[in-house]
Amino acid sequence: MRDIASSIAGTGFKHMRAYDEILLKNLTDHLPVTLYQFIRHPGGQLQFLYVSNAITGIFGVTSEELLDDRAVLIKKVHPDDINDLIESIDHAIDKLQVWDCQFRVVLPDKGLRWVRDVARPVRLDDGSVLSYGYWEDITERKKTSDWLIYLNTALMNISESIIISNIESQIIYANQKVKDLHGYDPEELIGKQADMMNVNPMSEEQLSELIRAMDEGRTYSGVEMSRRKDGSTFLCEFSLTPIHGDEQATCIGVQRDITERTQIMEALAESNERYKTTLLSVGEGIISTDCDGSITVMNPLAEKLTGWSQQDAAGKALTQVLTILNEQTGKTSRNPADIVLETAAAYQPGFPTLLVSSSGKEIPVELIASPIKNHSGETSGVVIVLKDFSEYRERQKQIEFLSFHDHLTGLHNRRYFEKAIKNMDVRANLPLTIMTLDVNGLKLTNDAFGHAAGDRLLRAVADILRKACRGNDLIARIGGDEFVVLLPQTDASMAGKIKQRILRAASKTKLDTLVVSLAVGYSVKTSFRDSIEGVLHNADKLMYKEKFSQGKTMRNQTIDTVLKNINSRFEQEQIHTERVSQFCFLIAGALKWSADKKSEMRIAGLLHDIGKIMLPAQLLNKKEKLTGEEFEIIKTHAETGYQILRSVDEYTAIAGFILHHHERWDGSGYPAGLKGEEIPIQSRIISVADAFEAMTAKRIYQKTRTVEEAKKELLRCSGTQFDPAVVKIFLESVLNEPPA
Repeated sequence: MRDIASSIAGTGFKHMRAYDEILLKNLTDHLPVTLYQFIRHPGGQLQFLYVSNAITGIFGVTSEELLDDRAVLIKKVHPDDINDLIESIDHAIDKLQVWDCQFRVVLPDKGLRWVRDVARPVRLDDGSVLSYGYWEDITERKKTSDWLIYLNTALMNISESIIISNIESQIIYANQKVKDLHGYDPEELIGKQADMMNVNPMSEEQLSELIRAMDEGRTYSGVEMSRRKDGSTFLCEFSLTPIHGDEQATCIGVQRDITERTQIMEALAESNERYKTTLLSVGEGIISTDCDGSITVMNPLAEKLTGWSQQDAAGKALTQVLTILNEQTGKTSRNPADIVLETAAAYQPGFPTLLVSSSGKEIPVELIASPIKNHSGETSGVVIVLKDFSEYRERQKQIEFLSFHDHLTGLHNRRYFEKAIKNMDVRANLPLTIMTLDVNGLKLTNDAFGHAAGDRLLRAVADILRKACRGNDLIARIGGDEFVVLLPQTDASMAGKIKQRILRAASKTKLDTLVVSLAVGYSVKTSFRDSIEGVLHNADKLMYKEKFSQGKTMRNQTIDTVLKNINSRFEQEQIHTERVSQFCFLIAGALKWSADKKSEMRIAGLLHDIGKIMLPAQLLNKKEKLTGEEFEIIKTHAETGYQILRSVDEYTAIAGFILHHHERWDGSGYPAGLKGEEIPIQSRIISVADAFEAMTAKRIYQKTRTVEEAKKELLRCSGTQFDPAVVKIFLESVLNEPPA
């Protein structure tokens, strides 16, 4: 009878070719992290066993340099971080705990960079501790995190008291300045009424104006007496700004103590010299006029804001120097000095104002004009206080940008999209197309290559959408891997062209080994009677239908990519995995398993050694017998393979088979020491197929056995290492020869 096993080992696999080791090297070189292994010997000596070439991009040294001398790495670490880093790692190794730490490195060409170090130590039989892990450049992620902390810190330390209230006028947030201004700890105010510190209730006229401002979405401001916790009162300036689109907060209140400013104005009436001296020293722009409205004094900040010097402005009419615009209408506002001189009362515009400097620059300012009284109580002039609101406006813009944009891609976020889709649902935008997109394989990219690679993929998709869409189209990232585009005045034909433009751009985009693949669906609202929610739902259905149809192709591409990289790293590895895969498939067939189960076993055989990606090549290709310490390192590949595959939905079951394919029937295997039928049947099949192929293959570290010798070895180990039933079916049905 023809020996089928020999045929498989010979002509049946002549079409297979070993991939060059450089392919796997390229994989590890292009991973967003640097993989490494090092060992601490019983005497305390440290030695790196393996470092991937990606280290150059993070530390500016080669793997060979580090393997020769680990001191080259320490020299790159920021001096202030070295001691803490060494202490953390030593402690983790002593306790056999996973460490996850961050430190800085200083590179000549890149400057200061942040690095994350994650590793797991394992104690070996001889007392050595083997650690394997990775380094990752987290500089950009750190910048984003630091920026958010900065914004929060700025809010807590801003010079004004800030209170946020809900629709019931109950306080839900107060910053630390509240304690300085009112004497209350922020926590004391939570749940209290927002007007509890007002000395006098609002008049009906004021209340009506406030409600109108809130409805129109503009800021309402004024001056009021406020009461501190100890009962004392002070004059404060306030502004109330509505918040739209937030389920909790409805209003932000900003207060500042203007007692000092008021006292200054009162002092001006008593002494002109004291008035001038004070004006020149305060931290706000101040302009004073005489009773005719001609400028008498300008302090340095007023000079800076207007672009006029005190010398040039003195004696000129205020209207020549100070131009104020209503920011809402763009029209020039009436001269504030004229208003005060007519009414003999303080004046503050009830609208946002812009100061136009001599150069034409428009500066947002807060303006208060008050009369200067002489000893007779008559108005002898006007003092105008100008506060530059540029930084405040910029802070508002930054907060608004963060609340409506995705920080990773810069696109609009879900919150903005939900507001925009309602605003765009008008007749003028018909036909209105909604296009939804999903990034295929993002989860696998994150799991296999790290979240930094996944972030690069998402940013690349965002760039593709920006370039493919038009200026009036709205693009948003509404979920982890989900994007949506609103296309006004776009029919199905035009939407189809835009979709193809996006897909062509995606197919041409290369991110090292990453593939940009998108599932796209769109639906068109042609009648105003159509529900916009229904159009969105239909677009989602079409997108998921396309995603489902692409799933098998994406999985096959993923398998091919993984196999090409792992097989190219070790000699004969491709032949080994494909032979094991074929044996697993044939055994499953002999067991009368379904086509799906047989296919699952074929894939499990192909991927059973995927965890070897983390093993040093010199260890697997070693000709001499492995030491106990080296074998412990080899044993980690089963658990590593499990970790790689378990987060990928379609490989979840296979991950468990691979985890246990080195368990033994008698319970002496690894990693869990399972025994007998505790071991998954799929793992037992892989174990027999793997052992037979290894015995009959050409390996540099062992003598190749004949098929007969290998069969005898399987029989000898049946019931101890292998499942007797699997050995029997393999010999009788796969090799077509009953055991002797």
